Amino acid sequence: MKILLKINGTMERYFPATEYQLSLEKEATLADLYEELANVAGAEISPAVWNHKKSRPRGPVIMRSEAGVLKDENHPLQEGQILEFKRFLVGG
Repeated sequence: MKILLKINGTMERYFPATEYQLSLEKEATLADLYEELANVAGAEISPAVWNHKKSRPRGPVIMRSEAGVLKDENHPLQEGQILEFKRFLVGG
């Protein structure tokens, strides 16, 4: 299946591209998306937002879909889904 991942806001400075068209298996989950993102761009993603050893986001970042924030790595994804990777700003 195809998933479009958009890198938005302040996250743009940490990634080599602002969009990724990722190809995943039919029953893919959020964890599968992270693994594929690591394969496609992992070495070029800043360690400020990406844990290279675990191939997972680090720090105050969120993954959003049209259904809201995705937190569970076992969350199933759907063909044609559009996801947004954003930095969650904290502080005051």
